[in-house]
Amino acid sequence: MLDAGDFLGSAQSVSTLDAKLKAEFLFKGMALVGYDAVALGEQDFRYGEDFLKAQFAESALKSLSANIMNLDGKSRYTAATTLLKREHYNVGVVSVLSTEHKAQLEDAHLLGGKALTISDTKAALVEGLAEIKSADLRVVLAHLSYDDARTLVSEVSGIDVMIIAHERQAPNAPHQVGSTILATTGYDGKWLGQLELYRDADETWQMGSSTGAYPLDSGYGEDKELADLYQDYLERLKGEADKIVDAIKQETPAGGSYVGGEVCT
Repeated sequence: MLDAGDFLGSAQSVSTLDAKLKAEFLFKGMALVGYDAVALGEQDFRYGEDFLKAQFAESALKSLSANIMNLDGKSRYTAATTLLKREHYNVGVVSVLSTEHKAQLEDAHLLGGKALTISDTKAALVEGLAEIKSADLRVVLAHLSYDDARTLVSEVSGIDVMIIAHERQAPNAPHQVGSTILATTGYDGKWLGQLELYRDADETWQMGSSTGAYPLDSGYGEDKELADLYQDYLERLKGEADKIVDAIKQETPAGGSYVGGEVCT
């Protein structure tokens, strides 16, 4: 199971204390579900680099990015790739992020932690793919616009699957561009994407009939462990309610009245 980034929110999300608490429990939930790796998007730094680093350490989730760099531009912030060993195939995974978010990552330290930068997306992808060249299936987690992802596929060879995240749109049906399968993820965790893959006689990866994006709605039964985790979240939320309320900005009405904006006479 993989995520292509911005799992902590989008540009439209608000960064409040209760949202930050939700983010903590999201890490716990993803670890409980059994994610193999998650790509880093720019919105995952919305609570600061310190917070993100602490949550990954506590949850033991694996983060990926081939081109998020320490500010010196010479060393990577996290692992670029991972190799997932399955019964019949080895799956290599690499992640890249668009350079359009460079300024946002360089300011990540303002919320706690260290400043980061983003190196060239294409060059980092080529380097990352070289690290997983022995894999039977090579998957790219591309935190890019769909158009930029398609351009990258046309310019870089050796990609079997590209999973695309960033744009706030419902997922498209997975489809092939040349020899690469492209899949988009949707937003806000509303869908679960499934890729059923097999090799044809030419050793090319093809999609099976169960491939698609499935809405996470009430049709799914309740998982007891996740339900218990949700109750833990509600208890924490209740315990920190005063702190959350105190953090809300209060403005005195301009008219000198605590009811409305008119002056009482």
